[in-house]
Amino acid sequence: MIRWILIVQPNRRERDRNRLRAVGLPLVEVNSMRQLKRLYAEWGLAARS
Repeated sequence: MIRWILIVQPNRRERDRNRLRAVGLPLVEVNSMRQLKRLYAEWGLAARS
């Protein structure tokens, strides 16, 4: 799993982003945990424990 996250996936990340954007559905891109926590707070969502 670590190999996938650090080596394999970064090479495919842009391809995957482009595929998601091409679908045309609403998409939220989050680049950090801080951004994710801020979105949860703004949307009134509770974090899973």
